[in-house]
Amino acid sequence: MKEIFGKIVLDRLEEQVDTRHTAILVIDMQNDFCTKGGVSHQRGKDLSSIEQMIPRLQRFIDKARQNKILLVFVKNVTLKNGLSDSGAWLYFKSRLGPGEEYTLKDTWGCEFIDAIKPAEGDAVVEKHRSSAFINTDLDLVLRSNKIETIVVTGVVTQGCVESTVRDGAFLDYYVVTVGDCVATYYGQEVHNASMKILEYRSTVVNSERLLEIWDSRYQRRS
Repeated sequence: MKEIFGKIVLDRLEEQVDTRHTAILVIDMQNDFCTKGGVSHQRGKDLSSIEQMIPRLQRFIDKARQNKILLVFVKNVTLKNGLSDSGAWLYFKSRLGPGEEYTLKDTWGCEFIDAIKPAEGDAVVEKHRSSAFINTDLDLVLRSNKIETIVVTGVVTQGCVESTVRDGAFLDYYVVTVGDCVATYYGQEVHNASMKILEYRSTVVNSERLLEIWDSRYQRRS
């Protein structure tokens, strides 16, 4: 911790991820993005990196619950018949995404995967764009719970993860990206490129480092 221009700056990771003011964002862990039979898989996307990441994220979430850290599950939702999509957004989705219609509201593809679902006490935020902050109540939920730091996990790295990291920083949150708990179906080269950018926009650490910090703090409290 240091002071700059009379303002307190949390410059150490241990200070930033204090469980009292930290929330974990779990982004888009939904069937259409992560599960065989979902839209992304049907369109030929390679889910192997996501499948390998899921057990790490599952363990990370379980340990976070033990440490009583606020969990916010972010859910991408598309309204049927394009009601949530502008012409510009439809162009983007058809050019780079898995097509125009995915995570349709009230479908299996929109639901969270079986391995990673919200529990009682977790928050769920629905979004219609890449960033979890655009036209959602995420910022309200975080500030209502006195959150200063967001720890970002989920999919896809260069899309919704990176967009949320950027907006979180612009909204004056400390941002930590969990490097081994984010993944994409666009291949390792795209993932690595995005991670390079995320290192400039956030603190990137692996899940074990964060769990070590939280476990140590829990032991000191006991």
